Amino acid sequence: MEGEKDQETLLRTLQERVKELNTLYRITKIMAMRDEPLETSLKRIADILPQGWQHPDVCCSRISYGAVAVTSPRFKEGPWKQVEDVIINGKPVGTVEVHYVSKRPDADEGPFLLEERNLIIEIASRVAELITIRKTEQAQLRSQERYIDFLNNTEELVAVVRVSPRPDQEVVTLANTTLCDTLGYDPEEIVGSPASALFDQRMYAAFLDALRAAEGRQCGPQPLMLAAKNATMIPVKADAHRLTLSNKRYLFIVMERT
Repeated sequence: MEGEKDQETLLRTLQERVKELNTLYRITKIMAMRDEPLETSLKRIADILPQGWQHPDVCCSRISYGAVAVTSPRFKEGPWKQVEDVIINGKPVGTVEVHYVSKRPDADEGPFLLEERNLIIEIASRVAELITIRKTEQAQLRSQERYIDFLNNTEELVAVVRVSPRPDQEVVTLANTTLCDTLGYDPEEIVGSPASALFDQRMYAAFLDALRAAEGRQCGPQPLMLAAKNATMIPVKADAHRLTLSNKRYLFIVMERT
């Protein structure tokens, strides 16, 4: 009889650990959805938190960050709760809360298990990580937008090309307004197209050879021919700088008409 009770206790314990791991796994998947607004991601996390606790039928949750507060369905503050601060750079910026709206048997921390305290600590840490990542991405996006605005207001023709070991696989990742207007293309028609469609192939190959021969130094302006949409060729002088971003190599090409 005692052996059966021990087995039941072990089984319940294992089931609780599986629930906790599943909750953390689902949060990790939400964190990977980089295109989702932060508030939406926080709401999705709040929705799944009750399933990680021992008594999900009476459990609800709330995540607060700044002026944002999101809750699980049918949220109601209860007298039995666990709260953990969301800490970023050593300062509390929000909270993760789990509430029981009805009394449940006492455990380690009121009706809550010690493992559930450890779980909410880990969840608060992941929420902090999510907020930090999204804020960094937003700052990078704003910086990129300002940079593109700057390029679009320059008189020079500017293109950014992602470098490949094979020149025929090199792709244009940015073309400023001056370049697009000169060639008669919309930006959507150039960005994503092969660099070989933008330049005279023979002269572009010679341009790349000159860059390689310079061995990291500026090689000075080189002649190039740009292919316009109306099939005319436009002569330019081009200079280039090498860039490496996220382990990918790019050419930042600045051109002037001749």
